[in-house]
Amino acid sequence: MAEQNLRGPYDLVGTGIQGGNDDRRRLLNIVNQTSLDLTDSLKLRNIFGYNRTKFFSRYDADGTSLAIFDSNVGPTVAPGADRQVSEELQLQGQIGERFDFTAGTFNLWFKAGTSGKVAYNDLSDAFGILTGSLLHRSTSRSNAVFAEGNYNFGDDDRGLRLTGGVRYTIDRVELAQTNSVWIRLSPANLLNLATIGAVPETNLNLGETFKKFTFKGGLQYQFDRNRMAYFTVSRGYSAGGFNTGNPVGFETFQPESLTNYELGLKAEWESGDFQARTNVALYFGKYDDIQVTTTQSNCTDPKNIATCRFAVGTFNAAKADIKGIEGEFMLSPARFVEVGGAASYNDNKYSEYINDPDGPGPQPAQDLSGQPFVFNPKYKVSLYGTLRLPIEGAGELAFTANYSWQDKLVTTATPVPQVWDRQRAYSNLDLRLDWNEAMGQKGLTGSVFVTNVTKNTIADGGFGAYNSLGLWGISVAVPRQFGVRMRYDF
Repeated sequence: MAEQNLRGPYDLVGTGIQGGNDDRRRLLNIVNQTSLDLTDSLKLRNIFGYNRTKFFSRYDADGTSLAIFDSNVGPTVAPGADRQVSEELQLQGQIGERFDFTAGTFNLWFKAGTSGKVAYNDLSDAFGILTGSLLHRSTSRSNAVFAEGNYNFGDDDRGLRLTGGVRYTIDRVELAQTNSVWIRLSPANLLNLATIGAVPETNLNLGETFKKFTFKGGLQYQFDRNRMAYFTVSRGYSAGGFNTGNPVGFETFQPESLTNYELGLKAEWESGDFQARTNVALYFGKYDDIQVTTTQSNCTDPKNIATCRFAVGTFNAAKADIKGIEGEFMLSPARFVEVGGAASYNDNKYSEYINDPDGPGPQPAQDLSGQPFVFNPKYKVSLYGTLRLPIEGAGELAFTANYSWQDKLVTTATPVPQVWDRQRAYSNLDLRLDWNEAMGQKGLTGSVFVTNVTKNTIADGGFGAYNSLGLWGISVAVPRQFGVRMRYDF
């Protein structure tokens, strides 16, 4: 610990990863939007997307020479590229002077890059074994149809507007994977214990289809061209998936859904060179069948622990109430200066959440009802200021400072959070100098920037296993960075 403190947060002591920590990413993203006017009141719009991601990460979770918490250890083979294709077709139209609508379909296809041998838990230091898998196939697709309409009871500048929309989604997820247990013969050679009849492999060939109707409804009242109030109610859902490391019967978790209510005011103000904007919103949500990490057990004979199957993973084990308020403002008393900011308060707590740390073991189940969401600060504040200085014949200089602060939060769902279950509040400051229309060239912008000016080291995340394993690791923020950017808009 003393040596680690001397080295600082960006240089780990005693890592057990052969070759050191490694993080590699290659991204390709293509988006195309095409619009076709069919008539004066009817338009066809198509949005196509293609994404290719190749990613591999090897890391030491606890920063010690013990291999037990290392991820993707040798001889793990980096996976191929993930590929995703999306296609959305919209028909947009207007009927009369008061009703407009959008209807269409959304389709998404995803295929994970398959891999060779993946050793993701190196337990050889403690138990002499490694666990890992071979991914044969992982695919998903999402197909949806939707329609939304707006009816304006007033005129363009004021009056009441009614909005309603529905969506029907079908999600299909499939997975084929083999889970194995190995012993290490050498740094680059593993022996599969299934080949000598010691520990059998688990072959998963899973497929599930999830279907859901979701909706949106709302009322909007326009006081005048610059001020309006609104109320919306909407329901969304997230598809289910698989726990790939669990025994048969515990692989699948189901969808989660959120019904949200929001009331808000939006306004813009202007008088000569003076301009301002103020927005505020209150929200409340009912969150059902929440996908949380917890423990499950199923016993053929509840009195005989030997008949129990034990699983740790993602399950629909919680419900919650979400409520809060958020607002933002912008103030520009003159063209050369602008200040603004945002603030939010949320009180997101589980209304039902039972977690049994050891399943059928002797520890009692934990009632986490009333506990806040993890990694969810109660307060967040951000402020910015921009000062512009015109340069005759050579464009404009603009200096911007961005400051943000967020409250402390909990990192582990536990009945009585301790210091190792919490993260301190932290702030961040970024500075940027832009030269717009540099050297008088329209479309040319040059920028010089510095991030994390105050050298904040706190970031969301960490290795929160103190309660179960006696280990506590804290994620660190990206260190201070300097950079230069050039941009030209044609």
